[in-house]
Amino acid sequence: MLRSIDHLYLIVSTGKDINLQEKDSALSSVEKLIEFPNWNKVIDIWRSVSKFKGKCFPSKEEYLEASLKETSLKQIVQDLWKEREVIEVTEKQHVDKESTVCGGHKFKDKRNELKQSIMRKIDRKSMYRNSDQRLEEDKVLKFRMTCYRSGNHCVTSQEVACSLGGKLQEKFNWIVDLVNHDLEVVTNIREDLVYLGISLTPDSLHRRNIINFGPTTLRATVCYNLLRLASPNPGDIILDPLCGGGSIPVEGAMALPGCYNMAGDIHPMAISRAFENIQNMRCERKGYIDLSHWDVTNLPLRNACVDIIVTDLPFGKRSGSKQNNQNLYQKAMLEIGRCIVPSGRAVCLTWDRANLTRTIRAYGSLWSIVRIATINLGGLQATAYVLKRGLESLDTILEKLQKRKRRK
Repeated sequence: MLRSIDHLYLIVSTGKDINLQEKDSALSSVEKLIEFPNWNKVIDIWRSVSKFKGKCFPSKEEYLEASLKETSLKQIVQDLWKEREVIEVTEKQHVDKESTVCGGHKFKDKRNELKQSIMRKIDRKSMYRNSDQRLEEDKVLKFRMTCYRSGNHCVTSQEVACSLGGKLQEKFNWIVDLVNHDLEVVTNIREDLVYLGISLTPDSLHRRNIINFGPTTLRATVCYNLLRLASPNPGDIILDPLCGGGSIPVEGAMALPGCYNMAGDIHPMAISRAFENIQNMRCERKGYIDLSHWDVTNLPLRNACVDIIVTDLPFGKRSGSKQNNQNLYQKAMLEIGRCIVPSGRAVCLTWDRANLTRTIRAYGSLWSIVRIATINLGGLQATAYVLKRGLESLDTILEKLQKRKRRK
């Protein structure tokens, strides 16, 4: 139910004021973190969450036996993977041949569907699980060491992970597995502060309602936080005029059952993607979304018909450009200003702060900035603008803008 959280970690040890400017000293200081925690208690907590039934503290003999079994399993998976690749190439050649005979375009969609179907089958984790015939009680704990680091340090994340991972393996006879691991041990380094913890969430919690991801699809957790910034009330109509794959309206329908969501986009592929994601929702939630094919600069909506607007504007990175954004932002912000009620709230996410700030200022009393929040999207520093619609009518605002232009 933690809709704004990607991962949960159990922090088991911390180190403050650690010298991370000299390599040997830094690694030695970080390695000491694994000596302090009560690992029996830590693993008991993790087992209660993960339901792992295998051996958490195996003997050396059990470790060696399990290592041989893991090597054998990985070889079986590798052989199966090669067979899948042969099937994929053969099927692709067959479809390409049909496409050539029939003109090509007619079978484009069929080729894409076949490719997606094959990619679903090529899943190493599924192959591994299906090939492993051991009882759960006979398995030895497999782990992965991960390091996240920010700031300037003399050691890299990989060096920290290798050093700590080696110490943990020596201490507990755990098997290192970067893909099919049971336990993930995580180190966070922030300047001179170090946290050591274990992950309680094997997969990110944002993977809960989207099945068809596009090149710019937002995480469900980011969508939820954008919706929270808009402070919706029960009964509000929420509009996303640039919905892309529909991640914002889908999250809105799931998290805010008292609200109604309207969404649309100009790109046919985006509409198709959004429709598939909406169809994947639980049946009782589908009725909370209306999806349309439209142009954000000319919305087929009445004046002042929506209460809240939450949207992800084109960044000008993967889609669009800063030059295109200048024109698009001006037209889009004017059009959504027409559709939203006076004093309505809008949350706009963008990387192109300059163009959006310039647009807001150009329209005077149409929009006022309530809050600006910075969001890290995979290393890209995006910004969420929380805006409030002015009380003046759009005609009055446009008339003032015309007078200002004539004066200039």
